[in-house]
Amino acid sequence: MIKQSAKWTGVIAAVLGLHASVFALSFIPEHELQASEEQAGGIAIDLLEELTITDTSCPIATQEIEKEVTAADEVLEAQLPREQAEPKHSEALMEPQSLAPETATQQRQAQDELKQQLEQIQREQAQAELKAEQQRQLARQRKAAKQQNLAAARARKAALAKKIVSEAIPGNNARHVPHYPRTLRRRGIEGTVVLQVSVDKAGKVTELRLKQSSGHKHFDQSALKAIKHWSYTPAKNGLGQRIASTKVERIVYRLQ
Repeated sequence: MIKQSAKWTGVIAAVLGLHASVFALSFIPEHELQASEEQAGGIAIDLLEELTITDTSCPIATQEIEKEVTAADEVLEAQLPREQAEPKHSEALMEPQSLAPETATQQRQAQDELKQQLEQIQREQAQAELKAEQQRQLARQRKAAKQQNLAAARARKAALAKKIVSEAIPGNNARHVPHYPRTLRRRGIEGTVVLQVSVDKAGKVTELRLKQSSGHKHFDQSALKAIKHWSYTPAKNGLGQRIASTKVERIVYRLQ
């Protein structure tokens, strides 16, 4: 009887030591906790096997010991996940706090960069529009100047075309010299006939008109008949072109 009591006393002491080990495991680092768990579990199994093998006369005590060992295992298993989960939970709680300022700073930097890019694009667009407007204005000025120059050139050309720089000049008209009427010569009468002659660009007389009479019909008729068959070197304008013109011819009848 004394021997059995001593044995049960040792078993109870082992169980109490197992509880103390479980309590101590809560202060053991994570990397050592797994080895302690295996060791404590092994001790409990060895004690249970020893008790089962050496003595089966006290089933109530055996059941109590098994309950104690099972409870110790449950406490150990429950303790390990909490110890492992708490750092993760704390890390999960600390991570947003540590990353939040950095994330906000990055977001502000990204927003600032985007704003700067947008402002740069707007400046470039404004400069491009200004440059395009300047080019359009310069093109309009050049076009207006070109039109003015063209109009001025046309006006100068028209003026030169109308301007007579050289009049029509009578050619070799020896065969058509106005003759002195005999009646008026014998009587010693002199006179001057003024004619207006129209000459085309080929130098031919197209129209002949008595502008001022000499006062004597024979002088007037003689002058008209002769000038009608004259030929001329046509007049020229400022462009050097032959043009039709009108000139005045004075036919003078003088006695020698």
